[in-house]
Amino acid sequence: AGNNFEKAVLLDSVEANKVDYLKAMASDYEAQKKFKEAADWYSKILGVKANLTKTDIYNAGFNYFRVGDYNTAIPILTRYTEKFPQDIFGFYMLGKANAALDSTDQDSLAVPFFQRAVEIGETAQDKSKVKPQLLATYKFFIEYYYNVKKDKDTALIYIDKALLLEPADEQLIQ
Repeated sequence: AGNNFEKAVLLDSVEANKVDYLKAMASDYEAQKKFKEAADWYSKILGVKANLTKTDIYNAGFNYFRVGDYNTAIPILTRYTEKFPQDIFGFYMLGKANAALDSTDQDSLAVPFFQRAVEIGETAQDKSKVKPQLLATYKFFIEYYYNVKKDKDTALIYIDKALLLEPADEQLIQ
């Protein structure tokens, strides 16, 4: 089926049709929880579609992230941040992917991406739209400053910020 879809993409001259063929294959793999294959098909859309949307780039990057292929996810997520530099999601996901690559945070790979996510999230007019990413980013920095940098004061600043978003979070309260 994949070969037939690839042939259809090559033969069709209408961009929308090509994208539809690729999405059909990607969605089918995603429904089967075959995220690597889904990511591969979603990535083909990035080379076919002229005006990419957030969802187009997200689908490819996030599915590679899901399977732990961070080195493939990172350039795609970087593309997301370049096209949508005021959107928290791309920086948040780059932070997560880099944190996975640098699980001990010794190289602080995730820090610049999470810092940018905080900047975007804290200036967002509607915090409810960025709350999950902002809260998770604050939690990253709590752990980072407490465990890696041994800076309890900065960790407490992030605890206070997180509690403003989620005052009933038992983990933060403790």
